Amino acid sequence: MSLLQGKDLTNPWMSLPQGKDLTRAMTRGEVVARLGDQECEVKTLDSTHLYCEPPEKQPASLGNNKLPSLRVSLLYLYTLP
Repeated sequence: MSLLQGKDLTNPWMSLPQGKDLTRAMTRGEVVARLGDQECEVKTLDSTHLYCEPPEKQPASLGNNKLPSLRVSLLYLYTLP
C-alpha cells in the first residue's frame, strides 16, 4: 500500500506516518524527503512527526506507479579531517 494513498496532494503540508523519538535519531537538517522526482521541503521535525511542503505541481513518478512515491532519507554529515 502506498503511503500517499488517500492523501490530498494539493494540501500545502504533508504529514508522514507517525513515528517515535524521531529527533533522537536525526535533525531536520539531516532529513531529505522526495516525492517522486522532486524534493518535498522538510518544514518541521518533532519527536513523532515529519512535515514537508510538497511541490506546487504533482511530481512525476519514478517507477511504474501512477502516483509518485514518497521517500525519506537520512543524510550523514561528514567532516573531512
